Amino acid sequence: MIDFEKYYTFPASEVSCVSVGTDVDRDNPCWLRVDLKNGKALTVYYRTGEARDNAKRILCNRIAHELNAADEQILNKLYLIFNTVRRMDKRQLRIWQQLKQLLPSLGNLEDGNNGA
Repeated sequence: MIDFEKYYTFPASEVSCVSVGTDVDRDNPCWLRVDLKNGKALTVYYRTGEARDNAKRILCNRIAHELNAADEQILNKLYLIFNTVRRMDKRQLRIWQQLKQLLPSLGNLEDGNNGA
């Protein structure tokens, strides 16, 4: 979840657009807006353009990090599976298959039943 200036919290996957702008007739003229896919627009106002630009940079980095974190977790799991399969040779596979045939309760353990 992304924390947007401690006013709003939303998932990074829901972000549609991040935009900035300036309103000259306000006390805090600079704004940063996050548009979500569900149609909501979340806006925070800043006194200076520099503060707004820093907040935008931090927000965009958080969004990118959260989106990439899920992809990296999937890639790490696939890498572990790939290495496990690669290390398992035919002899180990044959031993596991023989154990499964000899111990019918082993199949029940895989299903989550403990035989009880």
